[in-house]
Amino acid sequence: GGLVERLAAHDRPVVLVERSHSHLPTVAFDGAVGTEAAVRHLVRDHGARRVACLAGPADSEASRHREEAWARALTDAGLVADPALLARGSWSEADGIRLVERLLAEGPAFDALFAVNDETAIGAIRGLERAGLRVPNDVRVCGFDDIPPAGWMRPGLTTVSAPPRILGREAARMLIARIAGETTPTAIRIPTAPVIRSTCGCSQEEERVR
Repeated sequence: GGLVERLAAHDRPVVLVERSHSHLPTVAFDGAVGTEAAVRHLVRDHGARRVACLAGPADSEASRHREEAWARALTDAGLVADPALLARGSWSEADGIRLVERLLAEGPAFDALFAVNDETAIGAIRGLERAGLRVPNDVRVCGFDDIPPAGWMRPGLTTVSAPPRILGREAARMLIARIAGETTPTAIRIPTAPVIRSTCGCSQEEERVR
């Protein structure tokens, strides 16, 4: 926070990534759009009714936007975004295991799970399997990012596509333009969309980008 404020005060050519600021340009994914579509898919196409959310740290803006989209999609579908099914971690596979084990031990039952990043989702799948639950038969799972292992693993991980190379490319373009003294947008929002694989309950033949 302090460094960002100092840079803003000195009017230097800076571009923020995945973080908003009132005086600095930002480049970020529009994670809400892809998240809402993915949660709707779990509910409408696979009959999920109790969807848990594995979130990132409370101070992460990107995680907060995805959490809000998870809750909004459930509310729009007439379902409950149960705070007892929201668990926070540190974006890691190890935390995915830990958080899902905690939900299984302490929280109400759930039939689907959305994780705000793929590493957490992969950890959650391992935690579910350790508990004797099958994915997607018992619990349907969706992540966010579409990292390479999401497409290699079996069943393939249903996720939301947010390629970091696009984020980096757009941020670099904006920064170069600002260094050159050109006028740039105050914010660029990069679209996201679900990548349907098998952990949501679709077959391999149904895999697609929505």
